[in-house]
Amino acid sequence: MVHSIEYINDERFKWWRIEYLRKIFKFINYQDSPSILDVGIGEGHWSIPILEIMQEDWFFTGVDIEEYWVHKSSERLKKHFPTKKDDIKVLQGSAYKLPLVDDSFNLVTCQTLFLHLDSPSKALSEFKRVLKPGGYMLIAEPINIFNRLDISSVDENLDVAIKVSTTNLWLYYHEGIRKNNQGNQHIGAFLLNYIQKEKLNVIQIFGNDQVDITTKIKNNGIWWENEEEIRKYATLGGASKQIVETGLMALKKVAQMKKKQSLENCFSQIIPSSMVIYLIKK
Repeated sequence: MVHSIEYINDERFKWWRIEYLRKIFKFINYQDSPSILDVGIGEGHWSIPILEIMQEDWFFTGVDIEEYWVHKSSERLKKHFPTKKDDIKVLQGSAYKLPLVDDSFNLVTCQTLFLHLDSPSKALSEFKRVLKPGGYMLIAEPINIFNRLDISSVDENLDVAIKVSTTNLWLYYHEGIRKNNQGNQHIGAFLLNYIQKEKLNVIQIFGNDQVDITTKIKNNGIWWENEEEIRKYATLGGASKQIVETGLMALKKVAQMKKKQSLENCFSQIIPSSMVIYLIKK
């Protein structure tokens, strides 16, 4: 199965407001005709708004480990920027060993890449290697436990024990992913430590001004992964059978309460973005 194919879609264009990204780019002083690298490009949902901000004077390279995303992103970017086809190339390669020469980019960027990596320091070292002296990194990563807290109007009348059970389950679940060498779901909170070890200069750390407002639930309120996947990773993370089953029962209880409130037109949920952007200079 293609990596992340179930998560990559055009909803990602809603993650950031272009006006907000423009404010971040005011901190970046790049030369004429900057060279830009997006690692773990996916379908280009992060690259496109960045290139729109940079206007017409750029040269772009994307890298992805999956051949599928190499073709998809190349096709999409060349269609979106038809006058820049000759200035766009997408390569297949690993974040741990980029198929690129040293000191070759003014800006190296990524979105939701590091949360999948079992060795963030190795990838960050590669970013540093291909970045020109004085160049910038722009790294956008999540702190996903914020999403899992799932605060909504249901919580006003929710037994605290149920909330504890769901949160406990997700913490074990994320720990199982980490122990399985599939990355850290909260990497946005820890990335600064890796950056400092590489002796890079953090210019600024940004949050996101976006929130998701919901008054009607989808899928009967069940938005999480399938039960077998939850059991697998939570158990791997150290959860007992009782913790797993109690957590799953609590998730279903919350879903039922959401569905009831939604049918009664009294459900609401405001979800702040969990994304963090690190702006770094070499």
